[in-house]
Amino acid sequence: MIHLLQVLCGPARHAILGIMYDTATISPEDAMDGLKALVEMQVDHGIINKRCEICDKKIVEFTFEDGVSKEQNWDRALDKAKQLEVEQGLAQRLVKAQRKAAKN
Repeated sequence: MIHLLQVLCGPARHAILGIMYDTATISPEDAMDGLKALVEMQVDHGIINKRCEICDKKIVEFTFEDGVSKEQNWDRALDKAKQLEVEQGLAQRLVKAQRKAAKN
């Protein structure tokens, strides 16, 4: 079964990072443990910021959510995830540009 495991910002639940995995190859517990370790390592190395780039609030704690994907065909699920990643990246750049313009 294909799952989407997401890391959300503490204050407003904006997506920071997400991964898909198939329970045929990894257990939900191992996926969660691996993602938590990855986030911790990326925070320690300054790759993930402790400030949400969408709401510009300090992240008090990361929220981890695991859910079953609506799409159970891996290729279609991956295509949808890529589409959402592009859309979120565009929204993030728009929010940052608006925030910068408001400060000027």
